[in-house]
Amino acid sequence: MTLSVYCLTSDPGARVAALLRQLRPVCEEIVVAVDSRLDPHRLGRYAEVADRLLRYEFVGSSEQAIPWITAQCTGDWILRIDGDEVVSPTLIERLPELTAARDVFQYWLPCRWLFPDAGHYLAQPPWHCSNPRLVRNDPATLWHAGLSHGHFEPVFPSVHLSEGFYHLSLLVNGVAHREAKVARYLSIPSGHDRRVLEVDLEAFYVPERDRRFGVAPVPVGARDRGAIAEVLAASGEEQPGPPAGEVPMWSWSEIQRTWPPRTLPEAAYRGKIEAFERVPRLYRGQQRPVTVRVSNTGTDQWPGLNREPWIKLSHRWLAPQGLAPGAWADTCLPAHLAPGASSLVPVAIEAPLSAGRHMLELALVHEDLLRGDVIRRFAAVSLPLDVEAAERNPWMRVADR
Repeated sequence: MTLSVYCLTSDPGARVAALLRQLRPVCEEIVVAVDSRLDPHRLGRYAEVADRLLRYEFVGSSEQAIPWITAQCTGDWILRIDGDEVVSPTLIERLPELTAARDVFQYWLPCRWLFPDAGHYLAQPPWHCSNPRLVRNDPATLWHAGLSHGHFEPVFPSVHLSEGFYHLSLLVNGVAHREAKVARYLSIPSGHDRRVLEVDLEAFYVPERDRRFGVAPVPVGARDRGAIAEVLAASGEEQPGPPAGEVPMWSWSEIQRTWPPRTLPEAAYRGKIEAFERVPRLYRGQQRPVTVRVSNTGTDQWPGLNREPWIKLSHRWLAPQGLAPGAWADTCLPAHLAPGASSLVPVAIEAPLSAGRHMLELALVHEDLLRGDVIRRFAAVSLPLDVEAAERNPWMRVADR
C-alpha cells in the first residue's frame, strides 16, 4: 500500500519543509499546494520536499480546496497535514503498519493544541478532538464537504488512534492575528453549526482570554517535544524555486468543479425519470418499492447519498382536481451519477387509502443540505398507478395465519 501526504499551505517554507521531512521516510508521495498570494518566484523550500508542487487560488479558507487536492493524490492512502502542525513520531513509525490494513477505511487522529508553550498541550474539549486525517483513497467512500473546519465524511469501519498530531497555531501566531482569524472564520461557510462556532471558536484561538473551560495544560512526551522543537526551530528566508511557469496554477473556477457547495450551471439541471418495470397494481395503504430509471442528461456529476450538491428523487401523490397534492417524500440516489449515465432507483411508496387510478408524481430536486431549502426541482414525471379496494394482498392471507 502506498501513502500520499498533502499539505495546503501559506506557512513559512522552512517550517513546512521541516515537518514534511519527518514524514518523508514513510510516504511515497508528498503533494504541496501553496496559496497563490505567495511570491511564485520564491517557492524553493516547498519544492525541496514536494514530489508535486502546485499553486491554488485561495478563496475563503483552505478547506474549500480539499476536494480538489484530494483528487491530486495517487497513493492508496492519504494523510492530511497542515503547515502549522507536527505529526507524533510514534504515529509516523506506525504509518506503514496502519496503511497495510485491508479492513479499515479511516483512522481518526487526535489533534493536540500546544499551549502555553511547546512542552504542553490542552487536553480537554474544545481543543482536544479527533478527526479522520488518515483515509483510504477510495472514490466510493472518500468525500469532504469543502467547508471551513470540516473533515472527511466518516466511513466505517474506522479506528481511533491515541497517536496524533500537534497544532502550532497558538505558538506561532500572536493574539491579534488569532483574533482576526476568528472574525474571518465566523464570516465564511463552515461545517459546524454557527451557534457552536460562536461559543467555541474564540476559545480555540484565544485560550488565554477564556475562563469557561478551565484551561489545564498537560506535558508533552519527551520524544514528541523533540519533533516539535525541530519544526519550530526551522527558519530562513524563502528561496528561489522552479520557474513560476513550471508550477501549475489552479484557478478558483477550476477548483470549484470539485467543490460540493458550488452553484450549479443551468445545464446541470437536466435529467429523465422513467418507469423501469411494469407499474404495479397496489392495495389500499400498501407499502412497497417502485423501481424507476433515473438518467443524468446534464453537465455535472450528481454525488448521490446525502452529499452536496444534493440531488435527490422526490415523489408525491397527485390529488383530484381542486384538492392539494400530498406531501413530497424523498429518496437519495444510491450512488454518484455521472453525466450521460443512468441508475435504477427503488422508491419506497405508500398507496392511497382510496381505490381507483392515482397519479404518482416524481421529480429530481436539488436541495441545500445545510438549510433544507429547495434550490431547484426539475425533470418531473407522472406515473399512473391503480389501487385495488382490498386492504392487503389476498395472496398474503396464508402467511398471516
